[in-house]
Amino acid sequence: MVVVRDGSIGGGDTGTFYRGSYTIENRQATATITVGRYLPGWSVLGVEAATITLKGPVTWNSAALEGQGPGGIPFKCFLTLIP
Repeated sequence: MVVVRDGSIGGGDTGTFYRGSYTIENRQATATITVGRYLPGWSVLGVEAATITLKGPVTWNSAALEGQGPGGIPFKCFLTLIP
């Protein structure tokens, strides 16, 4: 689960945390997110911790952001916004 609110991002799952910030201007979002492990195990990014920047369009209830992970791996994030 990830909470996106008032310019900040925070969340996690069974072994990973997510934290960062975002801005929205002219229906375009830019998010910088640090992803890290707090338990040993597999990581979708292939490293224990990384900071990624994602950019993309935002509508009133969704966002489709893209960027690059470590080593230039394409990274996409699709969000459904719940008020």
